[in-house]
Amino acid sequence: MNKLAFDDLRLFLRLAALRNLSAVARERAVPTSQVSRSLIRIEKICGSRLAHRSTHGLALTVAGEAFLNYCHKISEIAEEMEGDFASQSGNVSGLVRVAASSVIAENLLLPTLSELGKKYPRLRIAVDVSDQMVDLARDGIDIAIRT
Repeated sequence: MNKLAFDDLRLFLRLAALRNLSAVARERAVPTSQVSRSLIRIEKICGSRLAHRSTHGLALTVAGEAFLNYCHKISEIAEEMEGDFASQSGNVSGLVRVAASSVIAENLLLPTLSELGKKYPRLRIAVDVSDQMVDLARDGIDIAIRT
C-alpha cells in the first residue's frame, strides 16, 4: 500500500500556494509531467480529487482544502521538530526561501552563498530573484530583501 511522504505534503503545499503545475516543476527543476503524476498519486492515496486542473492553473476542491489544512499542520510540526533537534545539536539544516531584488541578489546575496553552504552543508537556500514585490505567505517566502 502506498503511503504519503513528507515530500508529498511539501509538494501539495507549493501546488496550493502557486496554483500552477509548471511553476512548481520549475522550482523543483523537474518536468511538469512528474509534478502532475505526483499529484495524481497523492489523490489516489487520499482517495479523493484534491484539485481541479485547467489551462488557467489549479483550483482546490473541498477535499483539497481539507488536505491543505493537514499539510500546514504537519509541516509546522515537522519544522518545529527539526528546529528543536538542530538547535540541540548545533547543526543548521532545512530549506530557507529568500526573495531578493536583482541588485541585492547580484551584489550581496549570491556571492556569499557558497561560503554559507560550506559552513552549513545541510542548509538549503532557494533564492527568488525578482524586482517584483512578493506575498510572503502565498509565495512561501521566509525572507524578502528589498532596497
